[in-house]
Amino acid sequence: MKRFAGIFVTLSIFAGIVGVGVVIAGIAYFSRDLPDPSQLIERQSVESSKIYDRTGTTVLYELHGDVKRTYIPLDQLPEYIGQAAISIEDKDFYTHHGVNFKSVFKAIFEKVTRGGQLRGASTITQQLVKNAILSSERTLSRKFKEWILSLQIERQYEKDQILELYLNEIPYGSVVYGIEAASQTFFAKPAKQLTVAEAAMLAGLPKAPTYYSPYGTHTDELFIRQQIILDKMAEQGYITSEEAELYKKEEITFSIKEESILAPHFVMYVRDLLAEQHGEKFLEEGGLTIITTLDLE
Repeated sequence: MKRFAGIFVTLSIFAGIVGVGVVIAGIAYFSRDLPDPSQLIERQSVESSKIYDRTGTTVLYELHGDVKRTYIPLDQLPEYIGQAAISIEDKDFYTHHGVNFKSVFKAIFEKVTRGGQLRGASTITQQLVKNAILSSERTLSRKFKEWILSLQIERQYEKDQILELYLNEIPYGSVVYGIEAASQTFFAKPAKQLTVAEAAMLAGLPKAPTYYSPYGTHTDELFIRQQIILDKMAEQGYITSEEAELYKKEEITFSIKEESILAPHFVMYVRDLLAEQHGEKFLEEGGLTIITTLDLE
């Protein structure tokens, strides 16, 4: 009996060594040609350009191509915007190291036992990698690369830096990327003026931006998701249960979908002039602040 026990222990140790070797070899293999995560902040993100009146406070028109985005630092946002995103997307964000392997194993187990797609295993860091660095293709090799980059990013950046990048990169539907563009598009106001109820509403969009679009046919599901997020915020201690119930009753009004242009003839003249001087691409993606001579009053 002791002999068989010894053989079993030996085989277990050998299997463990082989397993570790396979993991190390896999990391080395998939790490080839991966982008340097240290350049994540320094890279040039596509940002919309804005044409203002002479005061520099009234936006006459926002110029954008395939991406509508305005970068905003985390310290200029209410704390509950990040909390809403964390509560629904990654409640363990501040404790894991980029990949929540407990959630990964749970998702794999549910897939094996219940079938369907592999869901619920991506952290905020992984979503940042998917949206800012890698493609969204669903292959095992891309998933390995996503894990490796997520672990590397967590070693190089503070959690709040990662959350800031996430909130500015995540898609909210159509050409809208980042919390500031989402706030301006759906509520016609800057993100710093969002209420808790509105922040919870926007936090529900990235999972399926087209399906949950405020302009689509599933707005009932969007409001249900908002209430789930408010409950999760209460469960995780960001707000009280009483506050959650109060925010659920807040009336939410979405802005009109169509983009408006103030002083359209003048704006189009300025746009054409700048496009001729600097090119369409630079104008639509350079994040320019364009102050004109127009006295709107």
